[in-house]
Amino acid sequence: MNTTYEFKPSEHQPIKEYGILAKPLSKRLKVTQVGPLKIAQIYKKNLGIGQYQRPQNKKKIANIRGNWNPELGEGFKVAEILHDGKWYHQVVDGQHRACACPKERVTVTVINSVAPVDNFLEANNPKNKSTISVDDRFFALKNRQETVNDGRSKEDRDDVSFMYEEFIENGYTPQHDKEKDKNSDFGCVIARIWKSYDIRIREVLDKAIAREQRILQSKQKKKFIPRFSNLSSQEIVDKKRDTFKDVMKIMLKVFNRTDFGPKTTYTSAWEGMMMLLTQYLNWDYNVDSVINILKKGRHCKNNHGKEKNQPLTTIEDWNDAVGNDYQNIEYIRDKWEKMIIDVYSVSQRP
Repeated sequence: MNTTYEFKPSEHQPIKEYGILAKPLSKRLKVTQVGPLKIAQIYKKNLGIGQYQRPQNKKKIANIRGNWNPELGEGFKVAEILHDGKWYHQVVDGQHRACACPKERVTVTVINSVAPVDNFLEANNPKNKSTISVDDRFFALKNRQETVNDGRSKEDRDDVSFMYEEFIENGYTPQHDKEKDKNSDFGCVIARIWKSYDIRIREVLDKAIAREQRILQSKQKKKFIPRFSNLSSQEIVDKKRDTFKDVMKIMLKVFNRTDFGPKTTYTSAWEGMMMLLTQYLNWDYNVDSVINILKKGRHCKNNHGKEKNQPLTTIEDWNDAVGNDYQNIEYIRDKWEKMIIDVYSVSQRP
């Protein structure tokens, strides 16, 4: 190691839950030199985590383990430290993969040219790395559908083909946001709408099913009538997709198809409509009834007090009301959700 570094065994920490026990070795690891890389195998119990590491994200670890691919998962970077005659091995990059790895013995890349914390900082320098955008991910998944012949593609488990076809059927041309031009339409935001669909419809239904299953396993099960947990896997998929179809129908009936374009996307309005159906109405709705109620456009500030004289007739009216009447709400997405719910409530008044 070229840098003066003070190692403290007390700061070399285990994560026992994942089999990382921070136990040192009495002998140095045998490494294989491949170009500039030093490759070795080590038992997870001999790995440790430095105090400089970020807190573990258990959900992320579970996701990595659930989709474990050793070719992508292993090879995480480990600092090799000699202290008082013992060899310590500290994960400096890839701690979530190290935790998720289901094997007791793992393949690692050994690095010891600088202090472990410096390796951690350099590996996570935002100037040197970036995550893929939602557009990058959506169109990569679409490419996967077209090139990989497996169950994930055939069943469209990511719902990318479903979303793609829905946009086409409703007159929009799906397009990567970075490729939009003067001829682009609302199809250039398909990836953002798909992400909202994943969070506001797919995840919400999955959580509702999990909640019902917990109740059915509790003492309350005798009085409880489930709505979703008795659905088959295909019925659950259909429920999610049908809900988005309803959102599409409502948005294009309450507003105009041409209201949504590459510059006036109103993606927060779409997200708010999803939340109306899934969280406020809890899937208990008639789509034509929702359209008729919202088209009335009756409203009042924060759903309190006297109804305003002028109903909302255009999306510009709605957008102005969102900006003027909900200034106490921080995020535009939450403003639209509240606005849509308020109009839905006020428009049902006698």
